[in-house]
Amino acid sequence: MPPNHNRILIVGGTSLLGRAIATALLAENASVKLLIQPHTEPDLGMLQHEVEWSVADVWNAASLRGQARQCSMVIHTIGGMNADPSRGLTHHHLNYISARNVATMCTTDGAKSLLYLSASRMLWVAGSYLQAKQAAETYLTSLGIELILVRAPLVYTRSTPRSLPLTIYGGALGWLPVANRYASMPLDVIGRAVARIALRAQGRKRIYWAHDLWQLNSPNERRGRVDLFNTLANSEPPAHMDDTKPTLPKTPHSPNR
Repeated sequence: MPPNHNRILIVGGTSLLGRAIATALLAENASVKLLIQPHTEPDLGMLQHEVEWSVADVWNAASLRGQARQCSMVIHTIGGMNADPSRGLTHHHLNYISARNVATMCTTDGAKSLLYLSASRMLWVAGSYLQAKQAAETYLTSLGIELILVRAPLVYTRSTPRSLPLTIYGGALGWLPVANRYASMPLDVIGRAVARIALRAQGRKRIYWAHDLWQLNSPNERRGRVDLFNTLANSEPPAHMDDTKPTLPKTPHSPNR
């Protein structure tokens, strides 16, 4: 069957970012499917009853087969800033390998578009993390599907105090013409923006920065006067936007998986 133009698959559906995007898509009357890691079903909260969801491991390409069938777009939110090389969790493994496997799923299952949550360059972010994100972007660009890159800044929830880096990048520096590409933003703002990019029938840009995401929210939404999270329960503030890590297998990873 051809892809449903209004059916969107979110990879990383139990992360706070994945749940925010899913909630925003539901508010726009989209059909949503979430791909979640094993044993994370309870983290779906109320979304468990609102969307279709399926269990898979993005670091195991075989488990992704068929997951994107009849979906017009895949939104890939999984990655990791916190590497643990002693366990095989390098930045390359966490970010590049997962993106490569998701891209293969898109091409084999017929999804026409891939929206990839990449990262903005910031002073304190590990160089190997940014290199892995850039390598993933380069690989994805070589494929024959529509690729949309969201170079996301650091993200915070409105109800929790911000760390010093978040305060700096979301405060004074965020007003500078160059720095506003990287200005930190609330979780609800990026969730709505990504959902609206995904649902645009035409006129999508190839690369979105922080200031683009702000513009996709109304003034009241930017000020936090519109509650996106009234269906999300027991959310905790993220340390950063994409801290998902793989479930380690009992046998070593194959480098060609």
